[in-house]
Amino acid sequence: MRALGLYVSEPLSEAETTDLFAEPGAFALRPDGTLMLVDISNGPAARPDLEELLDGMKFNIDKDRPVRGTA
Repeated sequence: MRALGLYVSEPLSEAETTDLFAEPGAFALRPDGTLMLVDISNGPAARPDLEELLDGMKFNIDKDRPVRGTA
């Protein structure tokens, strides 16, 4: 979990879980294996809409748009 850069939390109660757990994270690769998208959250309510992510990824691949945020 930590190797991926995910936030790791302790359970608020035993009803939640009894062990440490990872908060949400999504990673997407281009067909050539390069990293295209990283979405990491520190809270369970901030999960991305996977259909929207997929649409955006298809658009970027089809238009051959570069990965952003690499400056």
